[in-house]
Amino acid sequence: MTTIPEVTTTSATTTTNETTTTNEPPTSNVITRPYVDPAVCGSGARTEFSGQDLTVNPFALGRDTSTAVQVFGQTSHGAAGSFALVVRMPAEDRDMPEDHPVTVNGTEVGVTVFPDGRAAAAWRLPDGTKAYMRARDLDEAALIALVARLIPRDASAPIPGFDVQPTGDTGAPSLIAEHLNTGLIGTITRFECDPGFNRGRVRIAVIAGDPIFVYLGIIDRPPPYAVGINGDGAITITNSISKPVTLQQITNADLNTWAALPKIQEP
Repeated sequence: MTTIPEVTTTSATTTTNETTTTNEPPTSNVITRPYVDPAVCGSGARTEFSGQDLTVNPFALGRDTSTAVQVFGQTSHGAAGSFALVVRMPAEDRDMPEDHPVTVNGTEVGVTVFPDGRAAAAWRLPDGTKAYMRARDLDEAALIALVARLIPRDASAPIPGFDVQPTGDTGAPSLIAEHLNTGLIGTITRFECDPGFNRGRVRIAVIAGDPIFVYLGIIDRPPPYAVGINGDGAITITNSISKPVTLQQITNADLNTWAALPKIQEP
């Protein structure tokens, strides 16, 4: 079984929080070999991953091979907007930690709001299966409103996740992507550089492939400070200390420059 390797990820902005991220349009061309001028970010290194027929276990959950993975958000904003990724798991899967319980439609839902703009919800369904939602830049009220709209599908459905009740609010999240946790295709191309003393390490990721693969590359990783749409995928920047690089400063390395970069030394 192949799993997605660790890669940096992203966050958008609908909550007011010092650690929430920004969404900027990247350069007009699709980035395939991300690169930043050494004058901006020092020397760099690179790595690439490409896989087909991948099996993923979001948040280390759903190790069953028929786990439904769905994304609810706004099609117009895509991966650069706020969204929630939902996993429906077998009854025997582990419980996720929670900060406090909230009753939604008569069901107790464990809710957690993180200081970095993410939020999560976990609950058990009437048939015993479990659901876990991880959201990017949805506050608690928006998170609970989305949970309240989800209708469990029959376990025999091709993707046994959720349908979502329509609402009159055109800005409310809708189902924008879904897949089982198997049979995915995706690529991750990473560039890292060191902007100088006490400024952290900049990690840039270009994520492409099936939509679920792209959204997982954003939400199932440490939250980055910037994200942009990049073709049909996304490009993200992560640094836990500073924000020395913008999406506009990322360019496409030519083949010779890319080949000359050292490989990222994985821990």
